Amino acid sequence: MSDKSTKDRYWLDVMLKLATPLIIGLVLAWFGFFGDQALSNITFKQESARLLAELQIKREQTESALRKDIFTQALEAFLVGEGKDQGGDVTVASMSKQLLRLELLALNFGESLSLSPLFTEMRRDLNAAMNLISESETENFGLKISGLKKRLDSLAKRVADKQISSLARRGVARKISVPLGKVGDKDFIELDCADFFLANYAYQWPEHHIASQYQVSIADYEKGGDESLTADTIAMIDEDSKDLSQIDLDGITRYLQVNVERVNYCNNSARVQIRIKDEDFNDETDQSFTLDYFNFPMVDNTRLSHSHRFAIVAEDFRFRPDKSKLELVAVIFPAEYASLRDRLGMEEVKSLLESSLLDDDDQSEDEDDVE
Repeated sequence: MSDKSTKDRYWLDVMLKLATPLIIGLVLAWFGFFGDQALSNITFKQESARLLAELQIKREQTESALRKDIFTQALEAFLVGEGKDQGGDVTVASMSKQLLRLELLALNFGESLSLSPLFTEMRRDLNAAMNLISESETENFGLKISGLKKRLDSLAKRVADKQISSLARRGVARKISVPLGKVGDKDFIELDCADFFLANYAYQWPEHHIASQYQVSIADYEKGGDESLTADTIAMIDEDSKDLSQIDLDGITRYLQVNVERVNYCNNSARVQIRIKDEDFNDETDQSFTLDYFNFPMVDNTRLSHSHRFAIVAEDFRFRPDKSKLELVAVIFPAEYASLRDRLGMEEVKSLLESSLLDDDDQSEDEDDVE
């Protein structure tokens, strides 16, 4: 019995000695096969990523070169063309081509270039064209020029609306409606620019807006109260105005006030004063400027604290003999979404870095708490 057990162990040892190299070989072959496959997959993915990166870079380079050529040719044609035909005469066709060049520039480069001077120059050329009627043109020349003015304003509104829509998704926007009342009693078409220049007009948002909701006249509100306007009513107007003017972005509270005056129908413009106060009601910015359709928020904006920007655009001038109003849109948004030409200042870069470090620290603390 012991001899049989000894013999069995002997043959088992022999079998193990013979099978061990075979097993090790199979295991090594298995690891080698799957290792090669894994390395091949990694190499393939790296090569694919490199090719995709190269294709993307070449695509961007090609697109940049194309945009550069379009920009160079369109801008050169716009600046040299001057709205005249080959004979040097100002015609509707030549002005229309000039407007087409501006449209090409605005729709392709409106987010990175300050095109307001080109729009203003185009409007100035259209106004001057009214006094330079070519002999080859018909008596409808003035109506055609008016049509080009509307087309110019429509183009500007398209560019501004597109930018406002983009910025509003990253920031906070406010719509502001400014009633202008009756402009005149004459036929709307017969009124000239002097009739539409509201030199004595002044509107303060949001105070006057809230006062109208309380059915309180602006004059009575500005006087500070009388028998028909109590101190309690004024206090409620002031409190509601504060709530309406409050804008919160990234945990920062601000209060916006907009004053509108000197509305000009001829140029669809108004004199606007912007006052932004911080949460302690200290002035953060106070500036006045002329606002028209040619203010584009990604380029024409104001720097605020905490790496924020403020912009306001004229969405629509609605002039009617019976009821007119000015529609404005104001937006506060993070600085990184402004135009590429508007570089961040050193203080803003420092603030962004500090904010990023604080976020990382907070995240690390949260992970430690979880553990």
